[in-house]
Amino acid sequence: MNDLCPEPGWNPVTLAPVLSQLAGVLAGFVFTSIVVMLSQSWPRRDRIPAISLFVAAFAALALNSYLLAVIAGETPKGGACYRIWSEMMIASGLLGVGAVALTSGVAWLIAAHLEQDDGAEGAVDLERLARAVLHGVATLAVLLLSTTSLDYLYVAFDTHPPAWLIALVYAYLATVLVLIAVIRRRLRRTTVSSKKIARQLSKGTFGTVRYAFVIAVALGLLLAYADVYWNPTPAWLAVVVIVLAMPAAAPVLLRLVYAVPRLASHAPTPLPRTSSSRWATLIVLACVVRRLLKPRSAK
Repeated sequence: MNDLCPEPGWNPVTLAPVLSQLAGVLAGFVFTSIVVMLSQSWPRRDRIPAISLFVAAFAALALNSYLLAVIAGETPKGGACYRIWSEMMIASGLLGVGAVALTSGVAWLIAAHLEQDDGAEGAVDLERLARAVLHGVATLAVLLLSTTSLDYLYVAFDTHPPAWLIALVYAYLATVLVLIAVIRRRLRRTTVSSKKIARQLSKGTFGTVRYAFVIAVALGLLLAYADVYWNPTPAWLAVVVIVLAMPAAAPVLLRLVYAVPRLASHAPTPLPRTSSSRWATLIVLACVVRRLLKPRSAK
């Protein structure tokens, strides 16, 4: 691909087989976990959320592994370069949603285990750790999708993407990160009813499955277009790819972030009076985002 396609910093064809293997391995572990939990002779109701999330994550990761394998079989030549980038952008969105769904399932499985051992020392810390990991994975998924979107725009528009599209990517990044922070703060300060969490969990679970099938259909439609049609990439098609990879995935990600498990016997954790550590975290995160996005703006 080095002599045939524009390369803004990384090679999607080289990366696709690696990501396909990663998604396949994760899907295999999820499938094994589902079989183990279902084969137990004493099914427990508190494990149902984890099983449902594992089923959704398995569907997303298994489809993602197949789609990435299809991308790896593309010939990086001519107009196919732009089609490969579009396919990779969409598949990246599905991989992010599948990773968050898998992490959410692990968090619910930990909560189900802690409900059996309510008096165990360190149970609350383990519960907080599971929630922190879930929110962290969701934040990283949003950050990586945004940086990949900027790379894609510079390739699709031949290093001259519209300023309003760049602004929309930044707006998406800032909006979703703020919403994740607000949700996390609200969950720590207030008591959320179990019915509301269950409703968000159901929407996030079914949303993951629906998103996986929509992405699979969309990528199949992209493959139907000949190479000539992609050189150059039509502006409307690039916008559709960005929408499928980012805004379409945002509701699912936010619902999974909101539907975090809580031990019924523990009250919400009060926030510390000082917020210096939080401001320091936000400053560090802003610096990281700026460093990741700066090379793209120089193109």
